[in-house]
Amino acid sequence: MRRKSKKQVTPERLTQFGFAYAPPLIIGAAVENKVFDALAAGARTLEQVSNETGASTRGLRAVMNALVGLGLLKKDRSAAGRVRRGEQGKYSLTPESEAFLVSNRPGTLAGFFGMVRTHILPDWLRLTDTVRAGQPAVALNQETRGPEFFAVLVEKLSR
Repeated sequence: MRRKSKKQVTPERLTQFGFAYAPPLIIGAAVENKVFDALAAGARTLEQVSNETGASTRGLRAVMNALVGLGLLKKDRSAAGRVRRGEQGKYSLTPESEAFLVSNRPGTLAGFFGMVRTHILPDWLRLTDTVRAGQPAVALNQETRGPEFFAVLVEKLSR
């Protein structure tokens, strides 16, 4: 008689949930630092993006490499060999980031990601209290905060 083998239980899926906050914050940081806009004209090195945006090369390297991992930027394949020789590879947009994360494109979502940190995440950080109280942290359908939130949302999405 054959025994059914049990599937190995791992914490991988839960770990992914634990870091699920990171992609919107990474995208938001790139939007706020004009990374996608700088790359809209074509592939650029880290230094070129730093010069165009004013952001530090150290910070940009972390964010841009994270965006490569998320599939929102490409880094040329020969970059690894060049880095060993002290040269840099070039980063470029993917079709998805070019269509939806460059700030002046129709249908851009850049503004949405720019407001995640300032207007969306703060309310989600109060979820435990919201569940405990049974009341929304902020009632966006009320005149106290709703008009300001939606005004910012519409303005960010219509840029």
